[in-house]
Amino acid sequence: MGTQCVVNRDLAEPFATEQGLLNVLLYLPVGFFGLLATRRPTVAVVSGPLLSVATELGQALAPWVGRNCDTSDVQMNSLGTLIGFAFAWVALLTTKQSVLPWLAGGKRTGQFALGVVVVAGLLGAAFITPIAVDATSIQLASSDEKEAAEKAIRDAFGNRYEVANVQLQPIPGTDRGSLMITFAHEGTATLSWPDAINLNVSLESSSVPGPNSFPVSPDAGAPKDGKAATEIAQKYAQQHFPWALQTNHHTTHPVGDKAELGWITSWRQMRDGVLMPRSLDVQVNRAGRVSQIDVQRGPGAVTVPPRRITTAQAEELALRSIDAPATVDARAIVLRAVQRNATWRAEWVVRIPMGDAASDLYVDAETGKVHDAAATG
Repeated sequence: MGTQCVVNRDLAEPFATEQGLLNVLLYLPVGFFGLLATRRPTVAVVSGPLLSVATELGQALAPWVGRNCDTSDVQMNSLGTLIGFAFAWVALLTTKQSVLPWLAGGKRTGQFALGVVVVAGLLGAAFITPIAVDATSIQLASSDEKEAAEKAIRDAFGNRYEVANVQLQPIPGTDRGSLMITFAHEGTATLSWPDAINLNVSLESSSVPGPNSFPVSPDAGAPKDGKAATEIAQKYAQQHFPWALQTNHHTTHPVGDKAELGWITSWRQMRDGVLMPRSLDVQVNRAGRVSQIDVQRGPGAVTVPPRRITTAQAEELALRSIDAPATVDARAIVLRAVQRNATWRAEWVVRIPMGDAASDLYVDAETGKVHDAAATG
């Protein structure tokens, strides 16, 4: 199949991204100094887009670079060239310096540009596969998105942590995404958007507890075992997510071979054997402070269609959907409620080993339809 080239159908999307704005700034000097150096408008205007096309093509084809080409980069590079050209044009007119006619050198420039386009087209057709998407980059967050992110962090930790930056990572082909949250000090979080239902926070990941982990109470000491860690996690849940204590399935397990990262206490809501979209995971470190949380603030009870697909059938359908060899051992691990197109469904989560890792497929328990993602909204 060759290298991929991302074709962004949303021409406005790069204007809302840091990368897009940086691409404009990067090519401002190309248009500005191109006109000052040559005094030939055609050469100055064309140089930027041609340089950008060559750069994108080169980074896509060079095996040591490891990057795909992106039409949004060419779009914003070209815009930066035009803006730089405009500034140079105004500067020359203001200082009453001459500029050659547009047609000066136009024939040679046109022939060179045509040659670059033909070569790029031939190389692209031979080695590059275009992939059309609706978004390609992390976007700058709007005021509503920043407010939602800050509220989610306040709900989880009060005013202890300051949000330094919020960006939106869109999910291509959907109207959904994730808010990428960075704290002023150590710590990151993600919040599903626009539903703001799933919040995942990592305050630390080291086996040595650090000062950024969250103290549940001043008198909480270092837990000696899972029972003591559970008591701390329960106190945290009572303070911030009291609904979790009303769920009907609770577990605590160590993180690491000897619980060097602490313990995770999980609260789940099960209904008729189906995992409901409401849950809370709290990781308490060896110092007795919260180091990570994962919150699903969905409804505690939803109605799903009757189940017609057994676990064995779900595993077979999942393997068949990816043409897996007979030696692959898929396993249906849980039946969970998933919302698709505003309708709640019961789906088997089928885990398929992939070398040292694993991937999950979702099999509708009524129809047998296989999905490769948890939900599409």
